Amino acid sequence: MPYFTQSDYHALRQIRQAPDSAPVQEAWGRMEALHRVLHERLQQYNVALYPNPQTGKAVSAQTLTSPLPQDALTIIYTRNHAQAATVENLMGRDSVNVSSAVRLLHHPVVEVRLSPEHLAVELVVAPTAWYDQQNFVGKLSIKQHREDFYNLLEKVPGRCLMGLWGGLRPQDSHIDLSKLPPKVLLYEYLDTFAAGRDWLRFGYWYEPADEDINAARISATLYANIEALYAAFRFIAWTGDNNFRRFY
Repeated sequence: MPYFTQSDYHALRQIRQAPDSAPVQEAWGRMEALHRVLHERLQQYNVALYPNPQTGKAVSAQTLTSPLPQDALTIIYTRNHAQAATVENLMGRDSVNVSSAVRLLHHPVVEVRLSPEHLAVELVVAPTAWYDQQNFVGKLSIKQHREDFYNLLEKVPGRCLMGLWGGLRPQDSHIDLSKLPPKVLLYEYLDTFAAGRDWLRFGYWYEPADEDINAARISATLYANIEALYAAFRFIAWTGDNNFRRFY
């Protein structure tokens, strides 16, 4: 039995025109229920990803995959508010503090996204998260960390796609990590990445009929996806202990 019904997928086509309609609210309720299960597991296993630090709520009609409005419902997790405020201060937003709002677009996020065609689970690092992107580029300039990143990608389970695209859907230029290319080719691909200009994306896409997201398996599937993406999140995201921006 599917967790999300065909009505849920169709409802996303009217989310911008009729956000309070019954079909949209039913899909929203299923996303809320899914968030509660996932968030409980994140806490249980000490995965340091948190609901939207702007609102404290995880489910919204916002997606960080595009600057334009999209037909999607999302669950978004990122770093905690204190870390987010620190990064934004370093980016030049001196007014950000413990009590003021941070901006999700400045941070790497893990996004569980329901769209009319897919359910996706992605790590999204938008060009506007340029501080973390520069940290990533600086880290990859060190040979050992390039090796570490390749080893990390080798361990990512399932069919995870990596690429430098923007928008809801993956582009043809993606890399399927289940068929990871040799190091020299991957490094050449990553050398084309420009911090502050390109997107950086890692994610899983599921068709509505996929058995891995049926009602019995969806929470386990999505948690496993998030746990895998969290390894890349930790490699990329700037912290005081993961500070390679000076090498950028």
